[in-house]
Amino acid sequence: MVRATVSSEPSAPSIVIAVAVDIGAEIIEEHIPQGADLNSVELAKRFGTSRTPVREALMLLEKQGLVDIPPRRRPRAGMIDIARAREIFHTRAILMEALAPGIVAAASDADFDALEERASLMQDALEASDDRAFLWANTDFHLVNLSIANNHTVSWIVGALLLRSMWVRRRTLEVPGRRAESLDEHWRLLRAYRDRDAQLAGLMNRLIHLGAARALERSLR
Repeated sequence: MVRATVSSEPSAPSIVIAVAVDIGAEIIEEHIPQGADLNSVELAKRFGTSRTPVREALMLLEKQGLVDIPPRRRPRAGMIDIARAREIFHTRAILMEALAPGIVAAASDADFDALEERASLMQDALEASDDRAFLWANTDFHLVNLSIANNHTVSWIVGALLLRSMWVRRRTLEVPGRRAESLDEHWRLLRAYRDRDAQLAGLMNRLIHLGAARALERSLR
């Protein structure tokens, strides 16, 4: 997910992308805590590079909402904005519901097989109680879902929103029962796709994202 988004910057060198991907994933998984300082000297030593690629990587991550770079202060890992997360979940619900008819009309059985593979990985992760694997399999499902939509503009918007809400999505999946609930929603979406039921597929796309929004509210109680 991080690689797919930051690598859309056509002028970014590969070392910048590599650094951004690693730091971005660590922020999402909170191996780097929210608000933690990001020391470019220490990061440059860690990645075996100069400070310039590190600074460029942090600027890429700032564009995606994962890093804050205050004026005349050290960059830091971003902070979860709950109000914005609510907006993102509801916006994604609307956009993905709108994409469903196009997916149903144009996607091949092979496309749906690719989604089924990701849903199976989610199921394996759930059965293994592997929270990290579930998060990334879930994310990969949505990236494939976007790729078969064949609408580059909406896919870019939804992809950017997906990355900006990754911290919160990880936390919503930690709400008791949410991973099983999410997996069931994804299987139901896949069945609607295979049945070429555009209306139901749209409703399921919407339900998946609103389900995440509801889980967010439960996590705040």
